[in-house]
Amino acid sequence: MKILISGSSGLIGKSLINFLESKKHEIFILTRNVKENSKNSIFWDPYKNIIDLNKIENFDVFINLNGSSIAKIMMLGRIKFGSKKSIYNSRIISTKFLRNCVEKLSNPPKLYMTASACGYYGDRGNSAVEESSKPGLGFLSDTAKIWENIAIPNKKNVRVVNLRLGLVITKNGGIIKSSKFIYKSYLGGKYGNGNQWWPWISMKDTIRAVEHIIENKSINGPVNLVSPKLIRNKDFVKELSIYFKKPAILNLPSYIIKIFFGEIANEALLSSQKVIPKKLSETNFSWEHLYIKQALDDD
Repeated sequence: MKILISGSSGLIGKSLINFLESKKHEIFILTRNVKENSKNSIFWDPYKNIIDLNKIENFDVFINLNGSSIAKIMMLGRIKFGSKKSIYNSRIISTKFLRNCVEKLSNPPKLYMTASACGYYGDRGNSAVEESSKPGLGFLSDTAKIWENIAIPNKKNVRVVNLRLGLVITKNGGIIKSSKFIYKSYLGGKYGNGNQWWPWISMKDTIRAVEHIIENKSINGPVNLVSPKLIRNKDFVKELSIYFKKPAILNLPSYIIKIFFGEIANEALLSSQKVIPKKLSETNFSWEHLYIKQALDDD
């Protein structure tokens, strides 16, 4: 298949490209780097509405992975208005522009897949949620809801899938890489009471799920990309403690997290999302990593 990917420089994008190329798909990337001269790169600037539409005709699949990393922003400290604006714009502007491009194409992709997040559900405590569940409340939930709605093109022959991603686990980056210093410095510990559910999925299963969705034409709309083996924050912390071979004894009270990270700490770190991957299960997707330990040992 001929596949176009935006957000290719991100953690998921890089792994996905390597995986799809190994499956003999023809991969092209959208890039904002004017110096990129690869024959499989296409320049665009969604903030200035710049793209050559002729170059994105006749693709089988578009995969939109744009969006600044919330984890990286949080590592810089308290999230303020400017940070929230970056989180919002990096998702909405690029997604809306790519949607508009799809609507203008004479030969649009058969499948338009765009990233979203389990943050869509907000804080749901111990209540299980699946793809048909209503959105939650708060900035991250509102952003995810707009993100998904803005992706749908006015072309009935384009299958649209919203990837509601959980926490993607890989030793090569993300929360595992950023936690290394914390645990090596004996600063690891649970957030709040640690009872909140954290939806997660391994990197390998993330990219395998994308392939599964491409191949299963019956799948459309939101899809929860998470492991069916749910885990609470306190148990996640235990797994990292074992992985880094350091005790996780510095538990952070909720009020400390709110003071340091600001108003969306409840959503990003303290909210509970017991997310069920109903659509993947119903279409017989087979996880390689049901447990975080498997993901850390095998990645």
